[in-house]
Amino acid sequence: TVSVSLPDLAAAVAEPGHLVATRRADGRAVFAFAQPLSGDIGWYVVAERDSASVLGPVHRATLRFLGFSLLAVAALGLLMLLFWRHAATRRLAEIQSEQEHLIAKLARQSRFLEAATDAQPTEILVIDRQGVIRFANRKLREELGAESAEEVLDKPIEAVLGVQSGRGLRLVAEAAFEEGPLQDTQEVETEDGERRLYVINAVPLAAGEALEDAVCLLVREEVTSFVEERERRERTLKRLVATLAALIDARDPYAAKQSERAVEVASALANSLNLTLYETEAVEIAGRLMNIGKMLVPREILLKKGRLSEDELALVRNAMKKSADLLTGVEFDGPVVETLRQLHARVDGTGDPPLKGEEILITARILAVAN
Repeated sequence: TVSVSLPDLAAAVAEPGHLVATRRADGRAVFAFAQPLSGDIGWYVVAERDSASVLGPVHRATLRFLGFSLLAVAALGLLMLLFWRHAATRRLAEIQSEQEHLIAKLARQSRFLEAATDAQPTEILVIDRQGVIRFANRKLREELGAESAEEVLDKPIEAVLGVQSGRGLRLVAEAAFEEGPLQDTQEVETEDGERRLYVINAVPLAAGEALEDAVCLLVREEVTSFVEERERRERTLKRLVATLAALIDARDPYAAKQSERAVEVASALANSLNLTLYETEAVEIAGRLMNIGKMLVPREILLKKGRLSEDELALVRNAMKKSADLLTGVEFDGPVVETLRQLHARVDGTGDPPLKGEEILITARILAVAN
């Protein structure tokens, strides 16, 4: 009976001096401790302790440690939660403050934009890539007869300005999106059949990081009266030039039509050299008026038969040089007066004024050759 209840002695004896976990014959877990007797007689004293009595204090200490650890973790978690909540609340307050500041700033900028654009005499609008109006100033709204911005905003430009005008502006905006800022002209026929001319300036603006968020600022100015006035002035100037040329020819019948023949040659030269429209017109006008200085020459000298004396030739040359002075007060689109002033210059610098080579206007060189 005793041997049955004893622990596994072999395990304890195998590790003398150590506490060994083993089991009794009935399977109950115990701890055994073997100590050899003195005298080297091969006898051992074996003591056993129930596992509960050995591990109980350890279990209790472990449980206390786990309890304190759980309490510490819970307290730390609670502190972290409180800190996070405080930080989140503070951050939310900061975000709300930033949003309120941004909204107020945008509102001020919007009021400033409206005040600045409403004071302009030109039509100003902003459209997105889909052709939807995002902004329209007072001038445009008044032109459309809209009482409020809501009647114009967030609507397709063709629906607001009409198919012809709206489509034209949208094409200009699409070109600006691809090419950058540009200027274009537009001619629109009203319902009454009137012709209106506009100059359009288009500037693409980035409204966000995405390409589709871009918008285009369009500034449209009507220039109908300006263009009509310019056309009227050009017609008047042409009639004036024709009248002066006729007077010159009448005063000097020997040189009648000479200026017209010189103009034909000069115009052909200007076109072959691909001069601009303004330069070509300057050559033609200067050619018709290059003999206006003869108005200062006595008629008897112009009609004199035979050779002129040196004094008479000097008088004619001096009068011809004053052609430019007689036209100084007349406004021309091109360099008409300067062309006449340089007409007697020479490429080698021996003429008057003493210019040479490329220093002489191309219009003056062409007219000198044609003359």
